[in-house]
Order: sequence, then structure tokens, then C-alpha cells
Amino acid sequence: MTQEQAISTAIALDTPRQRFLTLISLAWPLIISFTVGSLMRLVDTWMVGKLGKEEVAAIGPAGMYAWTFMGFFMGIVTANNIFGSQSHGRGDFRQCSHFTWQAFYVGIMGGMALMALLWPGAQWLFSVSGHEPEVMEREVIYFRVLLLGCPANLAAVALATFFDGTGRPWISAGTGALSNLVNVAANYALIYGNWGFPKLGIEGAALGTVLSLYAWLLMLLAVYLTPFQRRHYGTAEKPAILRESLRKLVRVGAPMGLTWMLDMISWSIFVHFLIGRFGKIALAANTICFTVLHFSFMPTVGMSVAVTVLTGRLLGQDRKADIHKLIVMALKVGVGYMGTLGLIFGVFREQVIRMFGSDPDIIRVGGPMLICAAIFQGFDAVSIIVSACLKGAGDTLWPAVMQISLGLLLFLPSAYGLSLLLGPTGAWVGGTIFICTLSFFYYMRYRSGKWMHKKLF
Repeated sequence: MTQEQAISTAIALDTPRQRFLTLISLAWPLIISFTVGSLMRLVDTWMVGKLGKEEVAAIGPAGMYAWTFMGFFMGIVTANNIFGSQSHGRGDFRQCSHFTWQAFYVGIMGGMALMALLWPGAQWLFSVSGHEPEVMEREVIYFRVLLLGCPANLAAVALATFFDGTGRPWISAGTGALSNLVNVAANYALIYGNWGFPKLGIEGAALGTVLSLYAWLLMLLAVYLTPFQRRHYGTAEKPAILRESLRKLVRVGAPMGLTWMLDMISWSIFVHFLIGRFGKIALAANTICFTVLHFSFMPTVGMSVAVTVLTGRLLGQDRKADIHKLIVMALKVGVGYMGTLGLIFGVFREQVIRMFGSDPDIIRVGGPMLICAAIFQGFDAVSIIVSACLKGAGDTLWPAVMQISLGLLLFLPSAYGLSLLLGPTGAWVGGTIFICTLSFFYYMRYRSGKWMHKKLF
């Protein structure tokens, strides 16, 4: 599909075959991009794993902290996807770029604020986790270097959502894949000191990630300002701050950002305190399991971006009745995929963990974690797909209240209580209960139809 076809092609959903093809034609670049990103995280973990247990134990918590603090701003910039898709569906192409510039500025300013605020407090932040000193030292190093990439990460996502929302995800996916190659090459050079570069160890792994983020930003910006984008979307017409567009972006994106941030805080508490207090073996097993799970849910997250875009475009065209057909197809694909991987995780859990090392203690602790993962895979798929539909309609406040409430009142208390009885496995059982319950409430919200009546313009 060319860029001209992406602008003019209607959304065909009359038959099951059309629904599948419409969904996959938009989703496949995103799925490949998210899968490649998951593969790169696996490669990162594998490359860092050669340095030792302490390094593997450190990168999980440090990376999670970085994502946690970016969460609020990430929610705002990704709201650009919602406004872009609905504006595109209404035929107002130039408004897509107006919202993109606002998201871009939020990303740059938010990222710089995070750097200034968190760098001085990094030592204290990890000291309260109670991890072994050798792990904490590496966590601080890895986290501080990752902070340098926050402005690039947020600004790049703002530009990527422009291309996704306007029906051209292959641009964000292609540039993202190239940036992942930059990451691997930089890791090879900087972790081990190859090609004449200094041997930086875990610091080199973080620096490789940062370099890849700036490479992604520059590639996206170069495409965003090409003559085609300027002609059809006016990407260079209004690069100023527009108060009304910025207000709308923040109003819709802030609940998503708050949810993202508090959800990541909950999972950070889960990793640092509930899992971390059992020692570096449990942390290493948890990091491996989280890395493996990226192969399961990240492709579905990629498809969910397509669901958000198509929902927004259908609402922009006032085709509300067709959205249900789209969601049913997306659920079949998502639940089928994640359910199959869940079965693999449960049956071949030891073999999966052995891919990252042969330490018998890590295999022993990680096996039950993957059994829990196998149980919640299908429920997680429902949450991902249905929440994407709600986002596409601009229904972000209710899901935020529900997810935050369940996180504080169900997830953390149950994970803590069960960890007292069952150790690290108990914490994962609590997480499984939370994911399954959240899936039920999301689906009930979708069935209510209230999300269809949100007005963004």
C-alpha cells in the first residue's frame, strides 16, 4: 500500500475475510515492529547476561523505573494516535499534524524534566529497594544512562503515532526496526569493547539503547518533513504551540498517562519489593520471564494500535456499527495467538528459561512464574484489544479509574499476601488474579456501549 492509497482507501468490513485483511493490513507492520523490539530486548538480556547474574538482575528493575517515570508523558503523546485517526476519518488531514506538534513538544519538555529531576535522586531511588549492593550499583548506572534517552523516546513516539494514526504504520515500524539494529550494533561495540570502543559493560548496554532512540527520532523527523507530508498534511505549517489542541491532547491523554505511570509503579513495586526481597535469583528469574512475555503481548499490543486507529477512523466516518465486527475479529486473532504461546510457556517452561542460562536455581524459581503467565495469556489479550477500542473512541477516564483502583486494591494486596505464603510464585499468582479481573471489567465496559458517545471535536 502506497501513502496515497493510505489516504484514500475506505475501510472494508462487510465480510469476515475483509475484516481480517483490513485489520492485518494495518497491523502487520506494527506486529513486526513490536516483535522485533521484543527480540531486541531478548538480545539485550542475552548480551548483558554474559556479564553476570548481577547485571541481569539489575536491568529489569532499572528499565522498569525508567518506563514508569516516562509513563505520564507517554500517555499524553500516544493520545496523538486517537486525534490523528479521528481527524483522518473526518477528512481533516492537516489537523493530524497540528496535534502531532503538540505531542512532540510535550515529549521533548517532559523528557528533559525527567532527566533534571531523576538524575540526582537515582541513588536514593534504588537504595530503598533493599537489593544487594552489587545489584543496586548496577541499577543506578543503567537507570541514569537511560534517562538521557527520555526526550528522544517521547518525541519519537509522538511522530510515530502520527504515521500510525494516518494509516501508514510501516513508516514507524520500518524506522523502529532500523533503530533496533543500531541498538544491537552499539551493544556489541560498547558492552564488550569491540571495534575499538571502550568496554563499558552494563553502562554500554544502556548507552546502546539511548543511541538507538535518537537514531529513531532523527529518521522519523526526516520523513515527517518530506514534501509529501508537507503537501498532504501540512507538517510544516503550524509547528507552534496551539493552546486548544494542546488542551484536548492533555485532557484525553492525561488519564492514560496517569494509568500507565501508576500501573508501572505497581509493577515496579512488584519487581523491586515483592520479588526483589527474595534475592537476585528471584530477580533474575523474574527478568527472564518478563522478557519472554514480551514475545507474547507485544505483538498483540502492536495489533491493538491498529484497533485504536481503525476505531477512531470508523467513528470519524460515523460507522459505529462496524466497530463491533472489527473487535470480534481482533479478539479471535489476539486470544488465539496469546493462548497458543501460553500453552507453550506452561508445557516447555524449563526449556524456555534455559535459553537464557542453565542456573538450576533460576530454572526452579522461574518455572512456576511461567505457569502463571500461561494462565493469564488469553485474559491479557482481551484487556489489550478491548482497551485499545476504548482509547480509539477517546474513552480514557473510566478505564483509568478502573485500572488504578484494581491495581491499588487488588493487585498489590493479593500479590503481597500470597508472596508471604508462596514466595515469588505467590506474587505472580496475585498478578494473575489482577489481570483476569481487569479483563472482565474492560469487557463489560465495552459491552455497555457508553464509549461510543464520547465527543473529541
